[in-house]
Amino acid sequence: MKLESANAPYDARFESDQEFFSMTATPAGDLKGLKVLIVEDGVFTAMALEELLAESGCHVVGPCCELDQAIAFAREAQIDVAVLDIDIEGKPAYGVADELQRRGIPFIFASGYDTSRTPERLASAIALEKPFDNEALLEALRSAIAR
Repeated sequence: MKLESANAPYDARFESDQEFFSMTATPAGDLKGLKVLIVEDGVFTAMALEELLAESGCHVVGPCCELDQAIAFAREAQIDVAVLDIDIEGKPAYGVADELQRRGIPFIFASGYDTSRTPERLASAIALEKPFDNEALLEALRSAIAR
């Protein structure tokens, strides 16, 4: 199966793309070379994450904007860590997290949705609430891979 990136619709939860494209990457030498899966259905958010991670020396896998695609990546792609939005097109991304957990791949949830409803089996995952700053995301990735 060939894994491909896909375009996502405009993320209406945000007023503008300014907050995403005005971000400045923070040096993250300990993240250099990591393969990071992005699962995000907001196009501007996905682009900003991709830019930040690439500027921090990571190799971005995806981004995935559909659950089926994200599950395929979680099952088959060579990745070191993942950043998951909890809600992908109105559906929870817990199946993606389950696949990553099964493979022993750390992940973080980065979402504008309430993380208190996360199933108990995934409750120990690091969760960031959108919007978050660059350093918070990079620090969360560092913490996830250190576990």
